[in-house]
Amino acid sequence: MLFDSWGPMHTFEPLKRAQQSLKESETRLQAFFENSPNLVFLKDRQGRYLHVNKEFKRALRITEEQIKGKRDDEIFSLEQAASFHTNDRQVLDAGVPMEFEEVSFQEDGPHTSIVHKFPLLNAEGEIYAIGGIATDITERKRAEKELLALRDELAAELTAMTRLHEFSTHLLTIDELQSLVEEVLDAAIASQNADFGNIQLYNHEAQVLEIVAQRGFQQDFLEHFRCVSDNGTACGRAMKLRERVIVEDVETDSEFAPHRHIAESAGFRAVQSTPLLSRSCELLGMLSTHFRRPHRPSLRDLRFTDLYARHLEEVLERKQAQQVLQMTQVELARVSRLTTMGELAASIAHEVNQPLAAVTNNSSACLRLLASGNLKPEVLRRSLEEMVADGTRASAVIARIRAFIQKTPGERNLVDMNEIIQEVLGLTARELCENRVQIDRQLTEPIPRVSGDRVQLQQILLNLIMNSIEAMVAVTNRPRSLWVQSGVYESDNLLIAVRDSGTGIGSDADRVFTPFFTTKAHGMGMGLSISRSLIEAHGGRLWAEPNSPNGTVFYFMLPVGARTPS
Repeated sequence: MLFDSWGPMHTFEPLKRAQQSLKESETRLQAFFENSPNLVFLKDRQGRYLHVNKEFKRALRITEEQIKGKRDDEIFSLEQAASFHTNDRQVLDAGVPMEFEEVSFQEDGPHTSIVHKFPLLNAEGEIYAIGGIATDITERKRAEKELLALRDELAAELTAMTRLHEFSTHLLTIDELQSLVEEVLDAAIASQNADFGNIQLYNHEAQVLEIVAQRGFQQDFLEHFRCVSDNGTACGRAMKLRERVIVEDVETDSEFAPHRHIAESAGFRAVQSTPLLSRSCELLGMLSTHFRRPHRPSLRDLRFTDLYARHLEEVLERKQAQQVLQMTQVELARVSRLTTMGELAASIAHEVNQPLAAVTNNSSACLRLLASGNLKPEVLRRSLEEMVADGTRASAVIARIRAFIQKTPGERNLVDMNEIIQEVLGLTARELCENRVQIDRQLTEPIPRVSGDRVQLQQILLNLIMNSIEAMVAVTNRPRSLWVQSGVYESDNLLIAVRDSGTGIGSDADRVFTPFFTTKAHGMGMGLSISRSLIEAHGGRLWAEPNSPNGTVFYFMLPVGARTPS
């Protein structure tokens, strides 16, 4: 029998190629298996490890010999092993690939992985093993956690900033200092979740801190810390250092030792004190919060406390500036009144001399009658009554002048502007007469009262009338006329007008209220500026307009009846 010379070789060639291909495939699979960055493993149905790749051994610091044939409970903790076994069981029971999130403890701590587990089938289709590919997501989980924490922090920050904005807007609506101080204190306590708190203002004369608002303290605490200058307290130290002081535990803070008994009585163990400072770093006060347990506020809490403190600092500094401005305005007003008194010296002398001359005349007449023996009782009585009346009149003039040049303004009361107009016209009667000025009073009767400082309202009218008189000195070709009018404007305002027939002030009438602007040869240029400030302090308005056909009219308006801001 003859065989084809290609027969045997031709028969075994496909088998050889198949074996070679299988070997190459296994080599590639092994290469992928061993070089995968993921942890790859095979287990039998009983959970014994058949094979693990290099990354698995590296991550768990284990060798092939140490893991091969072992179960999870022989390698990992019982809790981890139970979790791994439960997941394996689900895959074996379901017979399909499944994914799980599993945690394993490695040398550098816990690692979280997404584990893809799948069944391995034999030729008969039966599951003989289970495979797994674990992708380490520890860093991703950490990043996600940090991102979530950052998101929560930003959300909290946004909420806090929104509240701060609302709080700031709310503060702008509060005029009373005490209410504003208490609002800031409540906000600081809430932001730090504190148990107690207080705000002190600095008394520059006594150089001590004085409590003006507090929450949660009893009388013994308030009495003990009524005036603070002691460096041992948190607020005392902050006052000295001009920076925040935190006492995390008063029981272990040696400097706080003299005050521990009062801290124990009040029920606090920790305190922080934030100084309130002006832009020039001058002490304005102190914001303190207290805690029942040892505590240190977080940086975020302290940052918001600083923001609340800044609001209060601005208000306190503004209040101080307003007080200084108010004192300056009061002094300027007094100087202006003194200057006016100098200008009216002749009129004042006349006002005082008239009753004094009458007293002298009556006294001389009584002496002559007494010398001649003709002084009858009824004549003496009448003369004495006239002398008393004239003396009272002179005394009243002097009292008015003393009140007019006083340094501090009097109290606000309900006053009749028509009475004040008549008083000022009486005070300027000699000036009006000497300058041949005709007076026309157009006063509404009765007229509602306004709330005001009588002396300041006299000064305003006096400034306006004296300005009108001086504006008419140069007028020679027409009558010099002065009209003083009073009336009600729109039911809730009183309107006063002072008109003259002088030279006028041109179209830019408002310039006459500019400080130091004057048309007088020896004027200060402050009278009208001060008058406008005084009117605005009464809640009113002062302005000027050209008068028709000649001269100027000054108007001022005051609210009727109600109390006005000082």
